[in-house]
Amino acid sequence: MHQAILLLKQIPKGRVVTYKEMARVCNTSPRAIGRIMAGNQDPVNFPCYKVVSLSGELCGYSAKGGLLKKAELLKKEGIVLYDGKVPENYFYHFKKSNTIKSPAKYLQSVDPILGDIMSQIQLPVLQPNHEYFRALVESIISQQLSAKAADTIFRRFVGLFPEPFPEPRDVIAVPEKTIRSIGVSLQKISYIKNLARAVDTGKINFPRINELSDQEVIATLTRIKGIGPWTGEMFLIFSLARPDVFSFGDLGLKNAIRQLYRLRGDPTKKRLEQITRRWRPYRSLACRYLWASLDNR
Repeated sequence: MHQAILLLKQIPKGRVVTYKEMARVCNTSPRAIGRIMAGNQDPVNFPCYKVVSLSGELCGYSAKGGLLKKAELLKKEGIVLYDGKVPENYFYHFKKSNTIKSPAKYLQSVDPILGDIMSQIQLPVLQPNHEYFRALVESIISQQLSAKAADTIFRRFVGLFPEPFPEPRDVIAVPEKTIRSIGVSLQKISYIKNLARAVDTGKINFPRINELSDQEVIATLTRIKGIGPWTGEMFLIFSLARPDVFSFGDLGLKNAIRQLYRLRGDPTKKRLEQITRRWRPYRSLACRYLWASLDNR
């Protein structure tokens, strides 16, 4: 449904669309469009201020400044409000030519360099890992280890418990020396138990975590000692299947971009932002192709 964000770029200057019109094109409900607009994290490049109610009311605007800012941005486009509403003569109706490209085709169209490597890679369909506690424990165990070593130790950890994967309270109850015996460092054991206690006490509420924005998810997780921004970003991509995540601290992504764009040295964050900006709102998919490109060389 985040394809609706892309549709915002197709609204001509000086025109607006209604939530109902967006819903018609995206085959969903106006309420769902409202939630997507509220979650738009780049209102500058994807102008959600151009979406109004059927009666022309401005409704909500989650970016800084709220409705006053929304009215100001509309005014800059020459839209004159009457009684705080946008008149119908400013309404835009999408045509059949206003098609929404698939995420992969969109990335290929905005970045030919990335598109070239994408044409050489067959990515498997992403199956989000909804076992959130398991995913985070595995991330902690994997820190600073090769994939092979991490897989071996994680299998040993799972083997300490009867099927299925243990509940947080079961992990809390296991003596440290038992976990240490399978090759997990004392520091990582403390991190895993910190996580288990946070979930067990409700400090992390997994049943409602998908209601949070990307930034709120990372803020929630990084309050737990042992979970940093990278782990939070991987959780967003692979567990919550959030479409627009890029990990600026990931060494693999930096190496892939350096090789792909033939940079002389490691890219700075500013350079990464310049390159990845065009991939919005599908940076997560771009990340997967970049990681795969390293295995493909």
